[in-house]
Amino acid sequence: MTGITAKGIVGTRVGKGIPFASVILTDANGVPVIFNGKRIGTITDDDGKFELDIPSQSSDNGNVPVGSHLLARSMEYDDQLMILSSDQSTYDFILGEGALQEFGDIVVTAPKKPDYPKSDCNTLKCKTQRLFADNKNKVIAGVIALVTLSLIITIVAVTHSPNKK
Repeated sequence: MTGITAKGIVGTRVGKGIPFASVILTDANGVPVIFNGKRIGTITDDDGKFELDIPSQSSDNGNVPVGSHLLARSMEYDDQLMILSSDQSTYDFILGEGALQEFGDIVVTAPKKPDYPKSDCNTLKCKTQRLFADNKNKVIAGVIALVTLSLIITIVAVTHSPNKK
């Protein structure tokens, strides 16, 4: 099946290539085109360069699927859409600064650790729950260490056991 190879660069307005930007074959609305059950796309290299093999709409001609576009996208920049043409092979995208710079402070919150009353904890179950809640990572690490040690002892015992004939 014949097709075209689109190549070019995805860069900024100041001429700097954008590494790891996506270049995707889409329709006019930016929706990825599916060809044989797969999306057609690639990512740029460290210098913002890309090369994308685009299969033709049918095996009888070398035409690009009608209405196809190339979409260049990067998280830090605005997307750019270009019309794909069967008589053009080089596409240079220039992306403007995007919405990522518009975010303000990000606040991360987490629920407070449960507070077990010390006077009401007289049962073994309550004490175990408190111990595990307060030292969960230490308990898990201890269990992993015990299992690992058991495996090592078993391996040593098996490898050093006398041969039985």
